[in-house]
Amino acid sequence: GEKKNISVTVGSSPSGAIVYYGGKNLGPTPVGISAPEGSTPINIVIRARGRMTLRTRVSRDKSRSYYYKLHPAKIR
Repeated sequence: GEKKNISVTVGSSPSGAIVYYGGKNLGPTPVGISAPEGSTPINIVIRARGRMTLRTRVSRDKSRSYYYKLHPAKIR
């Protein structure tokens, strides 16, 4: 059958964090990702200045929104 695309929205606090998917810069949050519907999650990386880098997986079984809180980076 024809694969339909799902739409995943990624938001963050603080907003304006950069989302990377497959090494590609998708722009600042909130950002929408369109991906073929499937069972394997997609890996994304969220980066913001002064915050710890967040690596996470989002499900692509259906369209939905995700929201992540980015923690302050530890000062060494």
